[in-house]
Amino acid sequence: MELDKYLTVDVETTVQFVEQRSRFIGYIAHVENECDALEYIKNKRNEFHDARHVCYAFKLRDGSVRSNDDGEPSGTAGRPILGRIESAGLLDVVAVVIRYFGGVKLGTSGLIKAYRMATELVLDEVPIVERNIYTTMRCSFYYEQMNSVMQMVKKFNIEVRDRSYQDTKCTFILGIKPSMCSSIISYVLDLRKEIELEKV
Repeated sequence: MELDKYLTVDVETTVQFVEQRSRFIGYIAHVENECDALEYIKNKRNEFHDARHVCYAFKLRDGSVRSNDDGEPSGTAGRPILGRIESAGLLDVVAVVIRYFGGVKLGTSGLIKAYRMATELVLDEVPIVERNIYTTMRCSFYYEQMNSVMQMVKKFNIEVRDRSYQDTKCTFILGIKPSMCSSIISYVLDLRKEIELEKV
């Protein structure tokens, strides 16, 4: 069953702390796609160009998941960051943790703990929001079918985003919850009327 809602963040948030003289700066932000996430990471690398490590993880609604240790021992940075994102149930987010090395080696377990803590602290600060997911569909029909279409809109709680009329033909742009798409298509077929639905 497809998701109709998901949890994400709305605003960029940052925290920092010091662990055995190493300074850790954690960021989290909302992104719409992989290009946005990679651009965000690139900007942080430029902003903190003098830092020893700029590690990150992101998870998107389209299934894209990525994490990176940026020179830290394998699995000690990106994976703990990603783990916190997944534990919070967030999608369409990128988390970046910058480390300024303080001269004291933290060891594998110390690094995992520090990167996890940086992500936990920023997650404690950021407002988490619930967003609705909609599939956009074009509904074309003749004016005589207007009542049937409006009944469908009401029955399935469909969002009408745009309406256009040309001669006897009407076109609605609809926002439909993904879990309802197959039911709506079946409903239209059962009406046996000249109503066309297609994804935009």
